[in-house]
Amino acid sequence: MFDEFELMTKSLQGKSITKGEEHQVAEIIIRAQGTDLYEQMVNQIDGAKQRALIVLKGYETEESINSGSINGGFDLSKYV
Repeated sequence: MFDEFELMTKSLQGKSITKGEEHQVAEIIIRAQGTDLYEQMVNQIDGAKQRALIVLKGYETEESINSGSINGGFDLSKYV
């Protein structure tokens, strides 16, 4: 079993990961964004920023589908 750092590194390097690990990586990236460690990783690993964006986009899409939202994830109840 990988720890979070190893799993995120594996993903950002473009190595294959399972769907469950991809979900974990998206959550790790969300928490890590804005930290020095995250910035170092995405700047040192060629293509890591693009892979991180792809993982996050997939996560957002999956979350939108899982929430049953028909409006693309926009939660109108927050504003009503």
